[in-house]
Formats: sequence, C-alpha cells, structure tokens
Amino acid sequence: EAGYAVANVIDQAIAALYAQADSGNDIGDDTTPEEVDATNAYDLLVDLAIKLDEANAPISDRFVVIPSWFHGALLKSDYFAKNAQIGAEVIQMGGIGMVNGMTVYVSNNVPNTTGAKYKVLAGSKSAITMAMQIETVEAYRPEGGFKDAVKGLTVFGVKCTRPTALAVLTCNKKTA
Repeated sequence: EAGYAVANVIDQAIAALYAQADSGNDIGDDTTPEEVDATNAYDLLVDLAIKLDEANAPISDRFVVIPSWFHGALLKSDYFAKNAQIGAEVIQMGGIGMVNGMTVYVSNNVPNTTGAKYKVLAGSKSAITMAMQIETVEAYRPEGGFKDAVKGLTVFGVKCTRPTALAVLTCNKKTA
C-alpha cells in the first residue's frame, strides 16, 4: 500500500508538468476545449502525435496519459470496435497498449481545471526527468500488538527538461 501511495504522489507531480509544455503543442484550451467521444477520441490522439512530430520530439518512448472516460471512448471508437484483430487483442488484454507510436496510460490523476477541462499529456520520456531516493528506512514495533512494521522516507523531484517534447490536449467528455 505504501508503494502505491508513493507512486500516486509521483504520478500527480508528473501530471502537473502539463503546464510547462510548449504552448505551440496545445490542442484546445480552457475557453474552447475539445469535446471527446467515440467518434473523435482516436483522431485527437493522432493529432497529439502530429504536434510532437512537428516539434521534432523524439519518436522513441512516446506516451500519452488519459483519464478513464477517455479510455472508454477509445474502446468504443470504430478504430477498435470495427478492427477485428486490434479489437480482439484489446478485449483479451484489457488495455489499448499503443496508439500511433504512443504508449497509452490511464490515470485518475489527469489534471482537470474548472469546468472539468482535462489536460491530456503526451510526449517523449526524454521531456521529463525524475530523481528519487529512499532516505531512511527503519523497523519498529507498533504499540498495541505483537507485530513488526517498517517505515521510510522517500524524496523525489520531477522536472520538464524539453517543453517542446510535450503536447497537451484540453478536453471535456462530450455529453449527449
């Protein structure tokens, strides 16, 4: 559980780096977010990859982080639903894997601003650097029982080192 908690905090810190992406790599904004549903979810991810191509971002190790509802829209899209081979793999594996050369990650930590405008972050892993260290680990015996426990202190930092290798899609879930 502690490992999950640390990973969740690091995920939130990385997600916040959307604000440092080069503004020329944005699709949509807070005043005019893209409305996402099954008809355009795949196309918007392709557009993000094109933004990265145009910014000369490295092609290797590309990623995109989407919220769960966006993942659902992708699964319902014609690209997956009507493509027998890809659709079967998605159903069997439970995940999308890659879209247009970007590994797709689903996270509940995708930032959303006022009005539920989500900030989908795409980029190359070379755009972000992270350092982490476990400072202290010590065993102890908690009060009120005959059990052993371990506690530790983990410190980390994240930084955007190549803003041009990040792209942001500002979007909302399309409502009927």
